[in-house]
Amino acid sequence: MEELSKEYTAGVFNRKRFKVLDGVSFSVKPGETLGLVGESGSGKSTVARTMLGLIPPSSGRVLYQDQEVLSPKGRMKKEFCGKMQIIFQHPESALNPRMKICESLLEPMIIQKKDLTRKEMKSRRWELLQQVGLSEEHLNRYPHELSGGQIQRVVLARILSLSPQFLVADEPTSMLDVSVQAQVLRMLKQIQAENGIGLLFISHDIEVVNWMSDRIAVMYKGQIVESAPAEELCQNPFHPYSRLLVESFSSLKQYSAKRDWVENNYTGEAGGCHYYSHCPQAGPDCRQRPVLKETGAEHYIACWLT
Repeated sequence: MEELSKEYTAGVFNRKRFKVLDGVSFSVKPGETLGLVGESGSGKSTVARTMLGLIPPSSGRVLYQDQEVLSPKGRMKKEFCGKMQIIFQHPESALNPRMKICESLLEPMIIQKKDLTRKEMKSRRWELLQQVGLSEEHLNRYPHELSGGQIQRVVLARILSLSPQFLVADEPTSMLDVSVQAQVLRMLKQIQAENGIGLLFISHDIEVVNWMSDRIAVMYKGQIVESAPAEELCQNPFHPYSRLLVESFSSLKQYSAKRDWVENNYTGEAGGCHYYSHCPQAGPDCRQRPVLKETGAEHYIACWLT
């Protein structure tokens, strides 16, 4: 993904522009997991929907194996449908409430016109169900007869029926109980490793992202401010916002004290670094937008202090 941006306009007579994504760039290798972390409203879900053509971008490109994924109108080209898939935060929205699970599992293969007979599709359906830890009895149930964890497994089975090579998981377990979250995440990690699927894992929980990811990118107000190997970023974050984010999960007490400090030292808006008005180390150079640059082995930081 190269320099992806997304703007919205509001108003009738005095139209204003709101930039949700501001030149976001990153890459994900086959079999690799990139964790995308940031607070609510930072643009994480917009990244997911824009790169898959669900929302047309304002500018920028999405590439898959050096090929342009999106058409001039911002929709995903037909040859890439199936290769790039997404798991939504609310999995029940991906299933037709009037269709049994057996029909929902066949639907993607029929739509994508997989070169399989009806018998082969049914056999494939059963294999997928076993792969996600469900039994044959679930085939004749409706979505409302399943738990949240079971629905998420069915959604994952539907996605795997298309043999995707890149997957976006947008807060896939935030609506599940903690014990079920762990089961689903372990299953997702195992399936990804077995199939060599590239994964963009989006969450606001940096501890979960650290466990799932090979690399982590931190977003703030539509920009990536830091990107590094997962362990390195969690143990030695450099950008002031990344440090605050990591501290907020390591200690609730530290977070509360730090948050009050930031709010009491608010210095006003600036046109450069988005974090300028909150940064305790901000200087005159910070009024210009910093560029994401490499400061170590695969460690990139958008900060003038590097």
